[in-house]
Amino acid sequence: MLRDFLSDRWQCVVVNGSCSDWSNVSSGVLQGTVLGPVLFLLYINDLPTDISSEDRLFADDTVLFRQICCRDHHHRLQHDLQQLEQWAAKWQMRFAPTKCFVLSVTMRPSSSHFRYRLCDTGLDEVRFYKYLGVYVTSSLNWSLQCEEIKTKANKFCVFSSGTFYLATRRSSREPTLV
Repeated sequence: MLRDFLSDRWQCVVVNGSCSDWSNVSSGVLQGTVLGPVLFLLYINDLPTDISSEDRLFADDTVLFRQICCRDHHHRLQHDLQQLEQWAAKWQMRFAPTKCFVLSVTMRPSSSHFRYRLCDTGLDEVRFYKYLGVYVTSSLNWSLQCEEIKTKANKFCVFSSGTFYLATRRSSREPTLV
């Protein structure tokens, strides 16, 4: 039953073999389960209904965006952030505004510098952000993403060359059976 999945759960923390006291888990769903993300998506499925901006929901991440052509568009986006706050209060959810950022994608030399707020906290403006594993930059330049891939590839090459070198040395000392 669904009730059994969500209630009467306990947890403890183990560090270096030492265990904390057990505590009752009164909210949330179990991570690492198939049912957990489905329940979360059902819970938040009405999140974008009262906003006029575009949105993308992925697991527990929400992206809100809109084209800004005039000052009124800034105010509409800010209004949508306030709508998200009201939704969160209604459903007893919390946003973490310190984990929220503003990324202005533009080819202009400078953005308009409107100060967006979420939960009485000013949102910092960033020049790039990693979203679903891809770096999105304010100029939509791919060099940061390419650099990241190059760095990972180089690390893999160093690791694999050492591994193959050791495997080759070991196999060259072993007798060959005919």
